[in-house]
Amino acid sequence: MSKDGSERGADETAWIHRQNIARYRALLANPGRADDHDQIRKLLFEAEEKLRVLDAD
Repeated sequence: MSKDGSERGADETAWIHRQNIARYRALLANPGRADDHDQIRKLLFEAEEKLRVLDAD
């Protein structure tokens, strides 16, 4: 079991965060979603921060 109590390992969790980061960046590149960019930037920042925390461990 991982540190956060889940069954997921750190590698799998990091992979999930990387996938989310890629998705958020793709959404930011889409000018048709300009109204959502603030929320997407927030989600991107949070995912990047979670990945940094995992990489620091």
